[in-house]
Amino acid sequence: MKNSKIKAILLLIFVILTYYLLGIHFSYFLGQYTAWKQVGPEEFVAFYQHQSDIMYNLVFIPAVIMTVLNLVLLVFRPSYVNIGFLILSAIFTGLMWACSYYWQTPVLEELSKARSIALISDLEKTETIRFAAQAVQVLCVTFMLGKILLQLSSRKR
Repeated sequence: MKNSKIKAILLLIFVILTYYLLGIHFSYFLGQYTAWKQVGPEEFVAFYQHQSDIMYNLVFIPAVIMTVLNLVLLVFRPSYVNIGFLILSAIFTGLMWACSYYWQTPVLEELSKARSIALISDLEKTETIRFAAQAVQVLCVTFMLGKILLQLSSRKR
């Protein structure tokens, strides 16, 4: 019993972080890059550094935890969870990390030195691809939850 409670808690935290990160990335995508374009070149580096420090705690740490939980749940999952959805979720989470590391990190490193409207526009384009991968990952989790709820409702009958 205790083992199943731990698995359920891990699943709950994973689901909460999945939806949390979708919301925070969406709001960041819609508002942050526009703000970066409006900040003057002289103030940009300080503004960017301040925003980066905040986003590290709000996005990066929860994303790492969500990723680790996704991987842990692949081997330590509740019996009622479909492993296929967890595998797909892990694949698209990996794609999000790949987009961030290979495409966005080099651009962000350049932006940490000076504002560039062209680089911000490039970042918006890569963010669209990363966000699409995240949307599919969230759909996998949503379908997984739907299947769990269907299983629970059929047990009550």
